[in-house]
Amino acid sequence: MQNAVRDLEKDIQSGVLQLQALPHAAFTRGKVLAQTLTPSLGIRSADLLHLAAALELGATTFYTFDERQHKAAQAAGLAVNPLP
Repeated sequence: MQNAVRDLEKDIQSGVLQLQALPHAAFTRGKVLAQTLTPSLGIRSADLLHLAAALELGATTFYTFDERQHKAAQAAGLAVNPLP
């Protein structure tokens, strides 16, 4: 765990990863996604918030290994990595 945290901090310091504030609009979009996607996909709130944040921050591709989140990202119009 200590190595993972150290690697994460190193990636942030070097600019490989950037911390972004979660826009308030992500919560609003998450609510809309919940209303439209949860009934058909059964996706959970934390997964919806990740998806909403990606959309609000301008992501065009979404990486996940969670089948429900994968389907939800596709339904939201994002390109998604192939599942194994």
